[in-house]
Amino acid sequence: MPTYRLRHRDQELVARTEGDGVVHLVDSGDEVRVSRSGEMTFQVDQNGKTVTAAAARVGNLWHVIMHGRLIEMEAQSDRDRLIMSLARSGVHTHAVQEVRAPMPSRIVRIDVNVGDEVSVGQSLIVLEAMKMENTLKASQNGTVTEVAIVSSKAVEKGALLLILK
Repeated sequence: MPTYRLRHRDQELVARTEGDGVVHLVDSGDEVRVSRSGEMTFQVDQNGKTVTAAAARVGNLWHVIMHGRLIEMEAQSDRDRLIMSLARSGVHTHAVQEVRAPMPSRIVRIDVNVGDEVSVGQSLIVLEAMKMENTLKASQNGTVTEVAIVSSKAVEKGALLLILK
């Protein structure tokens, strides 16, 4: 049963998943059932209450829209944590991150330019999707090497927005 640490702001949960869409929240003992209802939508059932959520992964972050709110969550598996601890122990990589559109959207604002140094959590791009503005933030420190979009244009899911190195 894979184990993940979910971080949202200052909260951290430990979750174990089973292959059938069941997620066990270890600290609370709650069981949550998650089932896909569309390409990017899910039904989340907890304690008899069901809500619809839209979710897309961008780097290490999940952007989840639930109850009309955007929740940015970092999900890190045991394997990911091991790799990160090895990286911090002296093994250095120069990761290239392609930031892609998590859903069909319109570009509202681009907050960075080619050559800008960015840090984790810094705003990169503001998108509008499903009548909500969503801010895509850097999931790593780096330099913007390419901006592949322009403001006010529509983009499809998966479209390259920018590249960090």
